[in-house]
Amino acid sequence: MTRLLGIIVLFGSFISSSNVIFAQRENIDNNDSIIVYSVNDNFLSKGRSMISFSVGFEEKKMNDDYLLTILKIDEIKSQRYDLSFGGSYFINDNVAIGGRILYSFYDQTYHLDAKMLELLIDAENFSTSTVKSSYALGAGVRHFVPMGTGRKFFIFNETNFIYSYTTTLTRDVYNNLRIEKNFWVDNSIAIKLSPGIMYFLTKGFAFEFSLSPISLYYKWGTILHNEEIKGSSHDASLNFSLFPFNIYFGLSYYFNKQ
Repeated sequence: MTRLLGIIVLFGSFISSSNVIFAQRENIDNNDSIIVYSVNDNFLSKGRSMISFSVGFEEKKMNDDYLLTILKIDEIKSQRYDLSFGGSYFINDNVAIGGRILYSFYDQTYHLDAKMLELLIDAENFSTSTVKSSYALGAGVRHFVPMGTGRKFFIFNETNFIYSYTTTLTRDVYNNLRIEKNFWVDNSIAIKLSPGIMYFLTKGFAFEFSLSPISLYYKWGTILHNEEIKGSSHDASLNFSLFPFNIYFGLSYYFNKQ
């Protein structure tokens, strides 16, 4: 995590100290000339289009801790990765609509050990692992607000409507002997708000950094226990996630008007 913070600090220093002017050299009538794209060029004007790719991750880890002084947590660790590819069209200056394809993978494991645990689950030690994969299609709108006069630095908010198909497998082990498995197949629809910042690195290319702190879900699915169907589920929830490392990095390219 210290390496990640170092990268973010270095990138922030680069943004604050740079003053790049986009230039393209052309040869006209055998004389060298330079066409300069000033920092006032609007790459987010009506009629333009863009493509984007982003990667998100979240990582948590805990060792040798206690819960309410009676449950010893030997280990808790989780990792989450998100990939996204999409495109947008600007229907107005600084306002774009578009769609995207998303893939998400989640892996979590934890181990508990305590005498009091027997009163709850008939086991002195317990471990569980969860593996989740999700595929999604989304459509939404993004609003940009320029920061300063250079039109290189923007803040934005993206609102997406997303349909997801998710499979989840959990494996519970009691006293290192008894094993139980649960499998879920879920469908969900969600509305997500994703604020972020964008910085133009060069003509047309931009770096993005965003969070996904608020989401409204409705989910339904099927539950299997030890490979036997046990029923179905329906769930609606409003999630707030301000964990500082639930972040998304991405690159975008903005095309010229046709």
